[in-house]
Amino acid sequence: MAGKSFIVGNKLSGADFMLSFDLMMLVKRKALENYPHIRQYALQLASLDSYQRAMRLEANYDKTSTE
Repeated sequence: MAGKSFIVGNKLSGADFMLSFDLMMLVKRKALENYPHIRQYALQLASLDSYQRAMRLEANYDKTSTE
């Protein structure tokens, strides 16, 4: 991921979102400490407004699906 902002080309795509959930799990488990470029990519994705909105939607979905 060195020198790249996103998986496909230079813009955010579905591929980035598909990877983001697995990558964030790896970040939380500190499994990417030896992969700084991938870790930085994951943190960059998590900082995007669109990612934050998706996380809020998922949290709301989880709440309503268990009620």
